[in-house]
Amino acid sequence: MKRLKREYNIITNTQHKFFSYKLTKDQEFSLQIQASLFLDEQCFLFNKKRIDEQVNKALMDRNEERFHELCQTYEAYLKA
Repeated sequence: MKRLKREYNIITNTQHKFFSYKLTKDQEFSLQIQASLFLDEQCFLFNKKRIDEQVNKALMDRNEERFHELCQTYEAYLKA
């Protein structure tokens, strides 16, 4: 059975040139997994930073109840 190949256009940031790559089904799957892992990591870092900023704001406002609530959220987020 012949494998289907798809073309992906990749843009480099430095020279703004287009490159066309033909990927096999296995390579396409690998690219999708890598993209998914990258996006997952970026979402994790964004949410971690957001919670951290909220914790700092609660400290600045001297809101002890909010601080403890956010600390529990932060700990649960890091364990997951």
